Amino acid sequence: MLRDEDVAAHEYIEIATLFSPFAEELYRDFNRTNTEAFTNLQEYRLSWKVNNFPNASAEKGRKFHKSVMEYFNMLARINRELSKKVLDKVDAEITTSINMMVVACLVFICVLIMTPILVKLMHTLTMSIQNYAIEASHKSQQLIIEKQRSDSLLYQMLPKSVAQQLKMHKTVNAEFYDQVTLFFSDIVGFTKISAASTPLQVVVLLNQLYQIFDDILDHYDVYKVETIGDAYMVVSGLPNRNGSTHCAEISLMAIELLKTTIDFHIPHMPSRTVELRIGCHSGSAVAGVVGNKMPRYCLFGDTVNTASRMESHGMPNRIHISFTMNALLMKIKGFTTERRGIIDIKGKGQMETYWLLSTDRPLMTLASNGVALPDITRDSVVAKVKHHNSSFHRTASAGSSPTLAAWEDDDPTL
Repeated sequence: MLRDEDVAAHEYIEIATLFSPFAEELYRDFNRTNTEAFTNLQEYRLSWKVNNFPNASAEKGRKFHKSVMEYFNMLARINRELSKKVLDKVDAEITTSINMMVVACLVFICVLIMTPILVKLMHTLTMSIQNYAIEASHKSQQLIIEKQRSDSLLYQMLPKSVAQQLKMHKTVNAEFYDQVTLFFSDIVGFTKISAASTPLQVVVLLNQLYQIFDDILDHYDVYKVETIGDAYMVVSGLPNRNGSTHCAEISLMAIELLKTTIDFHIPHMPSRTVELRIGCHSGSAVAGVVGNKMPRYCLFGDTVNTASRMESHGMPNRIHISFTMNALLMKIKGFTTERRGIIDIKGKGQMETYWLLSTDRPLMTLASNGVALPDITRDSVVAKVKHHNSSFHRTASAGSSPTLAAWEDDDPTL
């Protein structure tokens, strides 16, 4: 029983010193300053454990009583010091808590005061950021639209692939195309029409007519090269190669243009319709960009010259095509042509040419089949010559009967 109590007492002391370094310091200080009392207590504790008290006397009893009282006084002093320490700690914690509470209250009051201001500032800042974002978005959209407009304008002046190379500051090399078809047209009697019109009326006429042409071109795989006065030049097969379809694309486009302009009245001369003279030819050509300022996408080669001659030696409201183009049309089928004969072409000599009359294929814009062009007979040609005060002459080819050679009005030959 005594041993258990002794073990428990030691454990309590160890626990107390473990959880309170201050109590451990006081306890060890007592052991250093009261060595005799501590030694006596250790001797008595050993005697109690074995229940053996040799040489018992009143003097030992007084010593035991004195040591025990000193030990109790030490424990009481430790208790008092710990109590004071705990109270001081509690007071410090209370003071700290009060200070923190005061600070928290002050902060809370400041937050209550500042919150509406901060909310207002945040709202203003958010609205400013939102307005800036909306404005930036609008500006971005406007920039995109303007870029698209500028690109669209640039792509109308130059092929897209060429324009993109120029935008990246790359050199655009001339390129050879082995199979293309060119289209030339001009307005019959344009010089006399211009002489009888004001410059503004001429501009209005060409603008309205070429707007119709441009809308029709959008439905075909063709590229508009340029317009010079009343001359209109279109090509298929470049800058994007399209195999053997270039001839059909130009033919369908030419038929539709002629079909459309037959009923087109000159705005300031309502009684007079526009008459086109069209010439086409297929062959090879070289294309490239010429110039740095106002660069132009130009075509070079004998094919260009021959197509121009087909137009200048044609007749009003008829499509004049070369032997090469007629052979291609016969291969792809779906087109009706008529042999004009062998005629003398300026700068080219004797050439066999044809008229393109109609097609069985649907026209992309008019969506009609089998469009027949007006039949221009010798009598009707003579009538038109008299009407326009133009000159008409004929030539005869070697070994063939005389054929209509050329329709020459007062327009300069290209």
